[in-house]
Amino acid sequence: ALVYKAPGLSVAIPWHTDPVDTPPGKIFNFSIFLVDSKEENGAFEFLPYSHLENLVGVSTWDTIRERPEGAQAITAKLGDVLIHDVRVYHGSASAKSNQERRSVIIEYRRYE
Repeated sequence: ALVYKAPGLSVAIPWHTDPVDTPPGKIFNFSIFLVDSKEENGAFEFLPYSHLENLVGVSTWDTIRERPEGAQAITAKLGDVLIHDVRVYHGSASAKSNQERRSVIIEYRRYE
């Protein structure tokens, strides 16, 4: 997948988990940053340890768009890779700067 946030035009991504019914530690997203990612250009945000809770498939696309208490934004440089469990509760704010945000996401499934 490709994430593209246009400067000043993008919308927030509401808080959600990816719709995958799997135990923690089985499926991960690798986000490869094609430009610097900062809070001003809609950085990835997540709720630490939420992948260990029973939030699988939780989506707030039509309801809560506000950042949960304890959430953290991830800043990244061009070429950085962010790896997160698909169960982690995540979202992002709209871009408020004149800088775009671009990343490529590759999903990895661990088979046993």
